[in-house]
Amino acid sequence: MFPVATEALAKCQYAVLTHPQRSAVLVIDIDRPSNQPGGQVTNLHTATYTALDKLALIGLGPAWLGINPGNGKAQAIWG
Repeated sequence: MFPVATEALAKCQYAVLTHPQRSAVLVIDIDRPSNQPGGQVTNLHTATYTALDKLALIGLGPAWLGINPGNGKAQAIWG
């Protein structure tokens, strides 16, 4: 966790806050290391899939789940 408008936050590769008072998001990379493309939810690691499923069942699932179909890179985003 880094305070908004600090040098430490500016060094984060994926952190982009468009407006400090209105941007409250949590982004978690959920990539599965592999040499094969895996652009489907079913290609997520079993433990990751199970955890996301449990969160969704209690209304705490991510607002957005993105998986690149070519390389399998994936992120879960909560707003």
